[in-house]
Amino acid sequence: MRNLSFLSVAAFVTSFVGSACNTTSSGTINITTGGETDAFTRTPVPSTLVVENIALDGTTTEITRTALPASEVDLGNLNPSTIGALRVSAIDAAGTVLLQGQSLDVQFGALDGASMNVFVQRVGEFARLPQTPSTVLASPVVDIADGRYIFAASGTASALYDLLALAPMSSAPVLTRSAESIATVSTTVLVVDETGATMIDLSTASTTDATAPTGGNFGDIAGGATVYAPDGSLYIVGGTRTTGDATTRVLYINASGNASFVNLAAPRRGACAAWMDGHGLVVYGGSATGAGAEVLASTSTLGSPLAFPPDPVIGCAATAFDGHRMIVAGGQGTADDPNAFSPARVVDVACTSSCTPAAGTTDVPLVRAQAVTVGADAALAVGDDATGQTRAYRVTPTDVREITLKVPRTGGRLVAMPTGGAAVVGGAAEIEQYRE
Repeated sequence: MRNLSFLSVAAFVTSFVGSACNTTSSGTINITTGGETDAFTRTPVPSTLVVENIALDGTTTEITRTALPASEVDLGNLNPSTIGALRVSAIDAAGTVLLQGQSLDVQFGALDGASMNVFVQRVGEFARLPQTPSTVLASPVVDIADGRYIFAASGTASALYDLLALAPMSSAPVLTRSAESIATVSTTVLVVDETGATMIDLSTASTTDATAPTGGNFGDIAGGATVYAPDGSLYIVGGTRTTGDATTRVLYINASGNASFVNLAAPRRGACAAWMDGHGLVVYGGSATGAGAEVLASTSTLGSPLAFPPDPVIGCAATAFDGHRMIVAGGQGTADDPNAFSPARVVDVACTSSCTPAAGTTDVPLVRAQAVTVGADAALAVGDDATGQTRAYRVTPTDVREITLKVPRTGGRLVAMPTGGAAVVGGAAEIEQYRE
């Protein structure tokens, strides 16, 4: 086995060997802290590095732990046929995790003679990913393509960032239409604007115009947020857009790629939406007259109102905590004041009569918000404040705490990361990631 030394204070390389069928393979794992060069050295300083394998079924196995500082880490014998992700944690003497990062899923044997990057950061704060994309996008729409690439688009400009190489790609396409909404399936991106939709294959840059299903047109859902279900189906929810007319229309694409239009029970504008296992697509707010929340089950073509009073909030964010609760944060508009911010609140979709969201006591002052679940009872809400500046908040049922971004930006957008946590993209060159 080759022993490799520190590349810098904030990054080091460790090599591993794997054996199966009397063969041996070797590769390198590059651990980097990106733009945060003091992550390993500032107080509190971690004392131990722990490397774990996370199998496809979620089973976690410790591979090694090494005292810090260290110039090398031996990962021992790993089976090249094993598929999983490597999670790297730096802990203190009490076992508290101070830094953490996780790779994409890989087959260890595929690393023979190759190198894999793992981004490690201080938990509970933002950190800048390695290498700055060359394109600065204003208020982009952002998604994850093929479980590996951050795809962002603003107007007809786009950018791609490779989460395996931890580097921007030079092959981002120029789009044939302005990206108001996007949805990704593997390497294919559906780009939607008011006049139509185009499918673009990121691997070949080939484009195909899409035909709208019967019962609606792409202008009905352009600007709406995309919500993914665990079975591979997706929804572009027209009622979540903050401009244009209120609409009931939702574009549904099932796991086989077949598209159809389905409808909410009430026209909405500026609502927020999240997938909830056991229920379906849950949509909240965006209407002063319709039910405060409704659910569109995967087998239904029409939303079912839930027993919540109307909520006219526009620009809110929603994300699920568990099988029956979701948190709603940000946005403007109450029954008494269309410009007022509302406290974060928890919506229990299991409630069946006379339901009221459990409201917190602190406003989340975001005109337009997005949210990602980052803990058992915690969400990260990111969006624009009244001046257009991007701000971020950690929101729980009982607490709201602002998390300072590393880089000032306007129009930054949030995306859930396949390796855990969430990233803010746009409004500045750097991509920032938050991890609990």
